[in-house]
Amino acid sequence: MKKQNLILVSLVVLLICNGFLLWRLYQSPINPPARGPHPQERSGGFREGPRELIVQQLHFDESQQLKYDALIQEHRMALRKVNRETIAMKKELYASLLLPTNRDSIIQLIAQQQQKVEQINLSHFADIQKLCRPDQQDYFRELVGQLSQLFDE
Repeated sequence: MKKQNLILVSLVVLLICNGFLLWRLYQSPINPPARGPHPQERSGGFREGPRELIVQQLHFDESQQLKYDALIQEHRMALRKVNRETIAMKKELYASLLLPTNRDSIIQLIAQQQQKVEQINLSHFADIQKLCRPDQQDYFRELVGQLSQLFDE
């Protein structure tokens, strides 16, 4: 009987500790985000953050912003297409756990998809550069130096 009481008390103490840890986890994040809260949606449907930062840093006028928004739409559509294809390939890869297939070839195809994503991103920024007037090219060069920090989410 005494052993059962000790186990029961230990179990209650562990449950209380776990509850406290979960409460602390949700009350204050252990590693707060470096850039503050997640950006809110704009009325145009684009996330603030990268778009707004690029517009501000490159000093785009209204006409350039409209063209840039169209570029964003094209960029997102291209990425969605590649992502859908990648998801299908990943499903096939994980299904290969049950049915023996050539996993290496599927992995190579997924790697090619990632290559497509990077090409789409590079093309997108080349298009952004084309939007820049000659007086904005220095701003664009500064932006290129910050790209890794801009999209680290």
